[in-house]
Amino acid sequence: MALVKENMHVTLARAWEILEENCSSLSFESCPVQETFGRILAGDVVSRRNVPHYNASAMDGYALCSRMTAGASQSTPLSFAPEDAVWVNTGGDLPPQFDCVAMVEDTSTDRETGIVVLAKSLVAGENVRPLGEDVFCGQVIAREGDTVSPALASLLATAGVSEVDVLAVPKTLYIPTGDEIIPMEEWLSMDLPPSG
Repeated sequence: MALVKENMHVTLARAWEILEENCSSLSFESCPVQETFGRILAGDVVSRRNVPHYNASAMDGYALCSRMTAGASQSTPLSFAPEDAVWVNTGGDLPPQFDCVAMVEDTSTDRETGIVVLAKSLVAGENVRPLGEDVFCGQVIAREGDTVSPALASLLATAGVSEVDVLAVPKTLYIPTGDEIIPMEEWLSMDLPPSG
């Protein structure tokens, strides 16, 4: 341990060197993601699942099989039975037998029969957010040294990460060496200089 003799003058650069030589590196601890706001990641973090973790509808509308929509247009609309056109909300799970979503604006529905009329042909994947479009399982989503913000915590949770290693909160010690710092009570009892 480097020590400085009393009344020995050192440069600012040397003072920093002495400080760095005597500081230990921070340890880390594992914490639930919801308790890590403002903390520093101790290592890289990888996604534990795909985001989205299913094929998701990107629009409100009807899930369809794209090959069945070939030829649909304003002049030649196609009709679909309720089992061939299933309603899905934005972000909803696309049933496995379908590969596209018709926007509600491109359809009309007979309320009595449930028949869906489509006035536009679609291609596979249209209006669908595929599995892993945002993040794939195993992808690095945060780096060592990143500060956990609310946005990053949300991403971690969405990616299936429930705990992360963060640097331990540093412990510091303040040692005043002069007489400039006095107890508050003493300061409050002092006479104030006249103003003006």
